[in-house]
Amino acid sequence: MLEKFTWSCATVRVAAAEITNSLASWAYAYALPANCIRLVSVLPQTATDDAATEPFIVEQDGSGNGIVYCNIKNATFRHIVRVTDTTKYSAAMVLTISYLLASFLAGPVLKGKVGVQASSSMMSLFKDALGQAEELDANQSRTTTIRDYQPLHLLDRTTPSQGSTRTGFCR
Repeated sequence: MLEKFTWSCATVRVAAAEITNSLASWAYAYALPANCIRLVSVLPQTATDDAATEPFIVEQDGSGNGIVYCNIKNATFRHIVRVTDTTKYSAAMVLTISYLLASFLAGPVLKGKVGVQASSSMMSLFKDALGQAEELDANQSRTTTIRDYQPLHLLDRTTPSQGSTRTGFCR
């Protein structure tokens, strides 16, 4: 479940640890954090959101250690970590997980067609709940405020003091 979405309870931002780079096609190599389930983005140190993410690849070395290759010096990783303290999960996420678990257990517990139908029903509920949980979690951040928004038709207007030669709203 944690891997499916960038859940706020499982997303962290850390300074990347640079290691020896063995690939000429990338400028820098960094150790993938041991607790990383999924790397979301590689950012410059000063980045405030994912809009500044840089291209990267994740590979394994001969010993099975994760390596992140990219072209940015002093990178910051934004990644998903394993959260074992379930009190950190939102109520919507807990409900979603319960439907998924119910879909896995319905067949072995109920057996036959009834089990298949119950499992299918729980999987359908899981998919619906997942969409709602993702939406609720995604709405916990805002990068643009409403007051920053100005409709295009207002941006296109000029005032008489600006020397407008247009009449009306026609272009």
